[in-house]
Amino acid sequence: MATPDLINYIKNQLKLGRSEEVIRAMLKNAGWQDADIEEGLKEVSSNISDAPLPKSAPKNFQGFQPTFYPLTGQEQALPGAGVLLKNAWQIYKSRFWTLLGIALFPFLALIGAGLMLLLIVGAQKLNFSGWLTLVLLILGIIFSFLSLFLFVWSRVALLFAIKDNLELIGVKESFKRAKGKILSFIWIGLLNGIVIFGGFVLGIVPGIIFGIWFIIAQFVFVAEGHKGFNALLRSKEYVSGRWWSVAWRMLAVGFISILIYLIGVVTGFIPSELFVNIVSVILGIVNFLFYIFLSVYLFSLYNSLKETRPQLVGQPVSAKRGFFIFCAILGVLTPFIIALALIFIMQILIK
Repeated sequence: MATPDLINYIKNQLKLGRSEEVIRAMLKNAGWQDADIEEGLKEVSSNISDAPLPKSAPKNFQGFQPTFYPLTGQEQALPGAGVLLKNAWQIYKSRFWTLLGIALFPFLALIGAGLMLLLIVGAQKLNFSGWLTLVLLILGIIFSFLSLFLFVWSRVALLFAIKDNLELIGVKESFKRAKGKILSFIWIGLLNGIVIFGGFVLGIVPGIIFGIWFIIAQFVFVAEGHKGFNALLRSKEYVSGRWWSVAWRMLAVGFISILIYLIGVVTGFIPSELFVNIVSVILGIVNFLFYIFLSVYLFSLYNSLKETRPQLVGQPVSAKRGFFIFCAILGVLTPFIIALALIFIMQILIK
């Protein structure tokens, strides 16, 4: 039977932009029967209202449930860093093996590139023919590019696995959803990098400000489909007016990274090469696991920024891009200008 709680919940999820397939998966995970879900979907009207998760969900359900905010069209306060860390940890625990499998996938090609490198070194020591060495070198380059491609693909897949965590999608489905998004994702990453670099050319402060403004651009692309500058500018719209709040929440998770780094620095002074090597391996694994957790934390931050500014959801990006296009051009041209200047100075010194 489709209860009022169920109907109101479905309306709320549709207002947040979730598809019927996602809503079905969420309700099934919460213990609802298919017949009740389908009946509720049919009865939903165009009037959207806020409602909590239906109370009929089984008590032993452990899946992560995001925090929903009143859909009044007004901006809500961001949850604290502690809440974001808690939400991120819930997703991290419940989806750990899937996220780990996705993040480890690029290392298969990286191992192949490493083996090719070892074979090339061995071929040179054993005086193998030049052709064989060339073939091994080409294979090593191919594996290196393949590793880079798989890393980007796995990064996008990781974001989809985090975004769609309530659907409990696996490694294969995450990579499937990421397929076709790779080039757009790379383009957003390049734009992000050159715009921020252009900001740093103008000064340290603009560069830092840009870095926080565009911190969630990747999730904007994956979750909302905004591409290129639109992804960056929508991220800015979510963050604008709350820059210090977002910066503090990033600093809070940054303390973890700083702590890991300091442990590595301190252990470097211990006069035991074996101990230092063991600690280095452990810290490498910890850093890798923290990379996954940081991605989940950024999703938690993005989700909170989005749901506390419901007036932006579904609306076109309105932020102006002219100044940021200028910064992007500045970010691209500056290295060439510096290189030309150095060449000119070297020619003068040689003469």
